Amino acid sequence: MTASRGENKKVLLFIVSVLLIMMIFGLLNNNDRDVRPFPELIAVPDVF
Repeated sequence: MTASRGENKKVLLFIVSVLLIMMIFGLLNNNDRDVRPFPELIAVPDVF
């Protein structure tokens, strides 16, 4: 079966999104004491 480029992009986006979600949940599970997974990213707007 041949898939069009649009379908390939959808599959790639789905895989990337799943990997990102897994990484975020992994960080949340590893840092139980820290509620925010990315405190440095959240604090960036305060610098500007």
